[in-house]
Amino acid sequence: MKYVTYVGHNTDAREEGIRILETDADSGAFRVLETMRIRDAIYMAVNRAGTRLYASFLQPGLDPRRTLCGALASYRIDGAKLVKLNQVRTYLTAACHVSLAPDESSLVFGEYHHSSVGCAAIGPDGAPLRDIGSCTLRSVEPFAVVQPKRYRIGA
Repeated sequence: MKYVTYVGHNTDAREEGIRILETDADSGAFRVLETMRIRDAIYMAVNRAGTRLYASFLQPGLDPRRTLCGALASYRIDGAKLVKLNQVRTYLTAACHVSLAPDESSLVFGEYHHSSVGCAAIGPDGAPLRDIGSCTLRSVEPFAVVQPKRYRIGA
């Protein structure tokens, strides 16, 4: 049995941060079908329907004091191809976690350098609606014990 696997990873100068592989479950073999030019797309999430892929990555910074800043990209999964929908800046460093809210209405990320979490609403086409800078970020004191709380994400 063969299926498509999406692998995100750290990049070199070629910045091929997502590899799309054909995976042969019977033999254990992988074959590269395509690579996506995106820098350090280590953390990714796919919606339940398997039609959208979200990835954290680094992009050139807008702040002259910072060379790179974190961002999130959204893709439509089209068989063995990814079609980019859009990207939004986090205004922080690269995210260390990306997931979808249970109802898939928001994309949630965690960022360790500033001990922050954030989210962006997802539009009907599956793409984040706006830059993360307009969303609320909650900063947590490093090494603090945080009691679990219930938060409603989205509208």
